[in-house]
Amino acid sequence: MDNLGKIHIYTGNGKGKTTSALGLALRANSSGFRVIIIYFDKSRDNCTEYIGLDKLGIDYKFFGINRIFDNKFRFGYNDSDIGEISKAWSFVKSIILSSEYDLIVLDEIINCLDYIDMKELESVLKSNNKSELVLTGRNAPDNIIELADLVTENLEIKHYFQKKYPARKGIEY
Repeated sequence: MDNLGKIHIYTGNGKGKTTSALGLALRANSSGFRVIIIYFDKSRDNCTEYIGLDKLGIDYKFFGINRIFDNKFRFGYNDSDIGEISKAWSFVKSIILSSEYDLIVLDEIINCLDYIDMKELESVLKSNNKSELVLTGRNAPDNIIELADLVTENLEIKHYFQKKYPARKGIEY
């Protein structure tokens, strides 16, 4: 696992950030990498890909409250969500320091940055040189983009949510 330690960002208002990260996780796992996906604001209740991750032997950990009710997303964070974000960040720091994984996906961490100390995040990202780190979420800030080695922006051109279609299991979650 030579030349690891890069930072990837999948950001933007378009669909597909988590899907891109999962594709990379699949590729890395298929190449013998040790992979973990850390979900910052999704629960097992509103996420189905863990079924495939179990079959592939990819590690994952959920930190989040169910945010889908009647096929509609609940946006914004309440106190319970913020507590889960704090737990997730503590876990991430320990995982990065452990060097146990070659690829670490931090799903939706960018959406949670208001609740993570930015200087500490920058320090952790700068100090990592052993694991590929993938950060996903909308509106990546310039200081985090500057630290990244790869940044991909998913741009929404058209989305069926605009027509009030509900979230669909297997497609959106």
